[in-house]
Amino acid sequence: MARERRIPWASSLENEAVTNDSNRGRRVLVTLAAALILALALSACGGGAPEVSNGDPVLEEGRQLYIRNCAGCHGLDGGGATGPQLSGGTASATYPNIKDQIDIVVNGREAMPAFGGKLSGQEVEAVVRYTRETL
Repeated sequence: MARERRIPWASSLENEAVTNDSNRGRRVLVTLAAALILALALSACGGGAPEVSNGDPVLEEGRQLYIRNCAGCHGLDGGGATGPQLSGGTASATYPNIKDQIDIVVNGREAMPAFGGKLSGQEVEAVVRYTRETL
């Protein structure tokens, strides 16, 4: 009858393999849980940036620019996140003169980054109009 040959270090390698598989499984579960929580949080946010109701092409462009450049801080619906709320007439109330709001977008202020080097003057005006007229 053949005897099973035991290698002293083999059992530690098997244990390590089991531990690595166990850790990998935990990482996968944590990643899936985080993705689920993020999906639920985003679905509770109202679904996205408000559509432009009058078909104005400048406002449509402003919406796309807002989604790409502003929504990360101000929220897709403009309700605020790390940046202040812009929806519900807040942008117009905070900056009655549109030129003051344009200046903030172009030059930035405090935590607000400057977009003057990234967006053209027409693009800045489009996104500012979108925050004032649609959000």
